[in-house]
Amino acid sequence: WLGDVFLAATLAPAYVVLGWCLCLVAVLLKWLLLGRVKSSRCTWRWYWSVQHHVAMFTQSLNAMSVGVYMGMAFGSPLYNCWLRLMGAGVSSDALLMTPVITDYDTLTVGSGACVDKEAVLSSVRMLPVRQNQESFSQFATCIGRVSVGAHSTVSHAAAVVGAETGDFSVLAPLSAVGPSMRLPPRTLAVGSPPLKFTWSR
Repeated sequence: WLGDVFLAATLAPAYVVLGWCLCLVAVLLKWLLLGRVKSSRCTWRWYWSVQHHVAMFTQSLNAMSVGVYMGMAFGSPLYNCWLRLMGAGVSSDALLMTPVITDYDTLTVGSGACVDKEAVLSSVRMLPVRQNQESFSQFATCIGRVSVGAHSTVSHAAAVVGAETGDFSVLAPLSAVGPSMRLPPRTLAVGSPPLKFTWSR
């Protein structure tokens, strides 16, 4: 029975150590294989290219890190610290309750912002590219910027895809802000495309 007690006592610390190792490997491979993604308005990456496969590999590893270990840290400064190590501009007092699997260098979350469970923050879109007048023969992924303003809220199951939300704004549940859109400060947005309602102090 002493062996069972020893195993039970060491299982939890071993899980924590292995989880941290996986998360640190994800950080290391992200910077070695991808580096910093350009912060321009929109960066293109050809679908099925070598760069695309490398990006998908690193994002799969990041998703595994979140699913195995980092998912337990949602809403904590530890999760925010890991996102900053991945290159995201996440404030230390922001509250993120959802997995973020994207090009982290293009993500900014302001001070006091709240991102609820099952919300989507994505900087990547896949678009057809016309090679001639008759057909679309290739696809490319367009990488834009995602910004969540200070003290703003992205509600449950809402989506911010290549867009920005202003300070003190609220994106209602099941609503979406699409590519290249900007939600003005002090605005409640409902629906997709969103209806916007502003308020003053």
